[in-house]
Amino acid sequence: MIPDLCAAFERFLEDGPEVDRNCAAKRAIARTLYDLDYDSAAFWHRYLNFRQLDPGYGVPVDSAVDVRCTCALGLLASGEPRAVLSLLELLHDSDSTPDFPPIALQPPPGGLS
Repeated sequence: MIPDLCAAFERFLEDGPEVDRNCAAKRAIARTLYDLDYDSAAFWHRYLNFRQLDPGYGVPVDSAVDVRCTCALGLLASGEPRAVLSLLELLHDSDSTPDFPPIALQPPPGGLS
């Protein structure tokens, strides 16, 4: 199931916002992989800085904030020793909203160690 989810995630990346408005599919897939304890640091790191600009009222809106937050949690949960260094970049994310998605407030499965 995990390889199929990863492949689907890739397909939605290729098709862009025309197919996956507001990152709804990518957000659901990332959360499912996280809930399944997917521990591929390479996967989570690859999409840590993903952005998708969707049409907004006047200016494009980055709809991938939740995807980035889920990838950050997945990277932490993967046990990658340099994960925290990778996450420091997100602290200066000018596109993210000040209110983080609820998933960002939940510890990874098994807690942080």
